[in-house]
Amino acid sequence: MNPPDHPSILLTKESDSPRYREWIRRHNPHVRVGDLSAFPDEVHDQLFSRAHGIIFTGGEDIHPGLYGKPEALPRCFPPDSVRDERELHWLRTAEESRMAILGICRGMQLINIARGGSLVVHLPEDHPSDVPHALPDRDAEHVVRIEQDSLLHGAVRGKIATVNSWHHQAIDRIAKGLRVIARAEDGVVEAVEGIDPKKFLLGVQWHPERMRQRSLPTHIAQSFLAEVHAVRDRAYHTMSLSLFQS
Repeated sequence: MNPPDHPSILLTKESDSPRYREWIRRHNPHVRVGDLSAFPDEVHDQLFSRAHGIIFTGGEDIHPGLYGKPEALPRCFPPDSVRDERELHWLRTAEESRMAILGICRGMQLINIARGGSLVVHLPEDHPSDVPHALPDRDAEHVVRIEQDSLLHGAVRGKIATVNSWHHQAIDRIAKGLRVIARAEDGVVEAVEGIDPKKFLLGVQWHPERMRQRSLPTHIAQSFLAEVHAVRDRAYHTMSLSLFQS
């Protein structure tokens, strides 16, 4: 039997920027990275069958009706309901396939909504503070406090890290099956992880693919890729056993 192929990762939407794949490939130049949104629907199942990890990327606001606040739509940037529904379906598929899952910005919020959580609709009005979560023309920066017993533990010395920030929404009610592992100084949720130790599920509100600081985005990429490799190896082992038993 041939050795396993290089691991494969799916992006939910890359938009016009290659930053996500460049960030991942800086840490493993051999990994295969595909943008799901660039492929027709009829091949998505095939892509999932060959993938070992998925990154839910940043982007538009999620429709507030999906977390029980439809009246808040006028306070949101225009959502893409087609994208919302597709990505909720992809998240279910990824969890059923036991893929490594990473959510970035909107992606973390989607994971929380999919499990029954909700969002703060507009931070400047609903959670005013002196912490800059967004600037008009560039990323803001602020400090986050990281829980020691978490997937982010060891990424920085101590519990404090500086992250970039460009969002006007945040997690409000945390969903079942998730726990908060980082917060900003004003209490805004900045990172979550799944409570099942057998599955890699990490969400961050910041954008590690475009951070100037290196230790935290490197830790996230390496942790995610380590699990992607583990998923690939388990799939290969399962296939090997089935061939011998047939």
